[in-house]
Amino acid sequence: EAIALGSTGVIELRKADGTLIESFSVTSNLLTVSGNKLTIDPTASLALGTGYYVTIPSGTLKDTAGNSYAGLTTSSDWAFTTSALPIPPAPSGVDLQAASDTGASNTDNITSDNTPTLDIALNPEGLNPGDIVRLYDNGVEVGSVTLTAADIAAGKVAITTSTLADGTHALTAKIQDANGTLSSASAPLSVTINTVAPAAPGTPDLTTASDTGSSSTDNYTSIKTPTFTGTGSPGDTISLFVDGVLAGTGVVDANGNYTITASSPIADGIHAITTQATNVVGLTGPLSSPLSVTVDSTQIGRAHV
Repeated sequence: EAIALGSTGVIELRKADGTLIESFSVTSNLLTVSGNKLTIDPTASLALGTGYYVTIPSGTLKDTAGNSYAGLTTSSDWAFTTSALPIPPAPSGVDLQAASDTGASNTDNITSDNTPTLDIALNPEGLNPGDIVRLYDNGVEVGSVTLTAADIAAGKVAITTSTLADGTHALTAKIQDANGTLSSASAPLSVTINTVAPAAPGTPDLTTASDTGSSSTDNYTSIKTPTFTGTGSPGDTISLFVDGVLAGTGVVDANGNYTITASSPIADGIHAITTQATNVVGLTGPLSSPLSVTVDSTQIGRAHV
């Protein structure tokens, strides 16, 4: 049944040999009552592997009708022994493995892998084989591994996550010992996941300066290494193809535009110019619609008709 603190009384925490550790008056903010549960939060640090007991005088607790609780007066009524194991040390860090980091570099923590593998750096002092490393995404467990002696000696262990949604994730790790005691969390690692390939870029366009035909829009040119422009998603890398062969790359700017000059001379003739986008996590989308360009290095100025 529900209980409440009475108006008088002092609760005592003692070692098994009777030594007083700490006392708590009924007005202490270290005592909390919720429903039928009394919680005591001592300020004293309790020794590992040590017996303790709590005494509660009669009348210190009562039920909601005002009837006094008889109390606990012996060393065995509420006795307990603390764990012989210390709280395990927190992991010293979480790192996305290079093989799972598919971004522009293998250290930018951007990936298209939605079940990435992470290295958990360990503080070996105080760890034991059989301890469990638990990995969390914004507080929700997404993977775990049981430590071996080899892991502890190596100072790290790898965990592959369960499937993570696209977006940004704050990944932390904790250690759980054989008693179920959890360490504090490691510092969070922010990882961005994107499994969506980019859309096809817009059809490339021969620049006015490179279009030397009878008009600046007829896609005829005498320039063997012409320049093309187009649109895409900012940050994507655009690959330019001439008849399916890579002929240059460029990055889409903040305004969604790119400019690419063919990296080697294009043979005279009619060619299909296409582009393809690769996003920051390394995913490549479909080809753009082709632009038909005629290269004629024998024409003079805009003499083509």
